[in-house]
Amino acid sequence: MTYCPRCGIKVPEEATHCQRCGTEIIRKPVGSARNGALEHMKFSIEKAKRRPLVFVPAILSSLLSIIGNKLLESWDVFQDLYDELLDFFWAQSDVMPVSYVYEIYGFDWSRLISWIPVALFIISVLTWVSSIASLKISLDAVRDEELDVKTAYMYVFRRLGRFFEAGFYSVAFSVAVILVYVYLFLSDSIGYDLALNLALIFSLVIIGFTVLSAPVFFVMIVENSGLIPALGVTLRFTRQRISSYLGISLFMGLIAVVMSMIYPYIGYFAFVPTVLGNLALIDLYNHYKRDLSI
Repeated sequence: MTYCPRCGIKVPEEATHCQRCGTEIIRKPVGSARNGALEHMKFSIEKAKRRPLVFVPAILSSLLSIIGNKLLESWDVFQDLYDELLDFFWAQSDVMPVSYVYEIYGFDWSRLISWIPVALFIISVLTWVSSIASLKISLDAVRDEELDVKTAYMYVFRRLGRFFEAGFYSVAFSVAVILVYVYLFLSDSIGYDLALNLALIFSLVIIGFTVLSAPVFFVMIVENSGLIPALGVTLRFTRQRISSYLGISLFMGLIAVVMSMIYPYIGYFAFVPTVLGNLALIDLYNHYKRDLSI
């Protein structure tokens, strides 16, 4: 069976067009495949050179992040709360006198009620939407379709409920992970050495799962599906293309980290390797699906 490159459904071998969306089915010979992370990254660079519009949603996401960070830095209340929580943590770790833990309750929580948290929430949501729109326009670029920033954003907003559900589960997963760490290190029923070993094992499992499931949002877009079906597809894809997948992800991620370390403001241009990585991973996924249909 062959898969439609646009909507992802299976189409009969003899079909020339997808029965759902009408997209023409072009069957490329096996020898035209790109093999290895390097070839997919070269493809992404050439694609970005020819179609620079693919960077626009990522640029908007970066600009929103800058605004949000500057707003947060200027908010004295947040810094005061951060200092209180940090001191509380050191007290619980016996670095500071334990008696200090009671001072945390003296913080005036009503100070958090202002327009700034609302503005930060809106900026965060728009930044997140822009990052998903960047995935959509990257997919359009790989498919050689017309690039339209407005269309990419409208695609996300029309499916916002689906993406919010995926985001909710992601946040819930992160909170659950944090609670496990808190239990391991603050519970009196577990010794410190055992807690440290369990935390190490738990960390390795979480890191492995997070790395392998990272492309789930672009798989949701390609497959036009919800989180759970896309998660299963994502894990199969990353496991079967593990070397190329890790090569692309680690190389582009390393570039982004180095850019942030050279000079703080250069870090705001980390969207460039991010977009190039998205293009390379989507191209890798397309080849993975093509191989399944052969």
